[in-house]
Amino acid sequence: MAYHLDIVSGPSKMELMLALFDSSNQRERPVEFTTQDRGGESYAYDVRITQVGKEDGSGESWLFEGYTQSGRPVGGYFSTTRRRGHMHIFETLEDRLRFTGCIGYADAPARS
Repeated sequence: MAYHLDIVSGPSKMELMLALFDSSNQRERPVEFTTQDRGGESYAYDVRITQVGKEDGSGESWLFEGYTQSGRPVGGYFSTTRRRGHMHIFETLEDRLRFTGCIGYADAPARS
């Protein structure tokens, strides 16, 4: 199961970069994403970033993955220019892998 949230405020490009490249297991460097659900409720999440990839080659749009402070897997899109995007919070790592297509559901037909 995944929860979809709109990011209404988030880190700068430098903060996102440092969260990935200047952190370790002994010294985490989480970034804060302020989100809003479809009902208009706002929530702030500290996310430990584990992966960032270019979304469109502009150097300002990113696909990211990581974990909340409570250990739940997250993934999403974020623009460091607009400081907006969206994020999915998953119940388990298996849910995230199913969502991204890395593993299939047991009862799903095999792909050819």
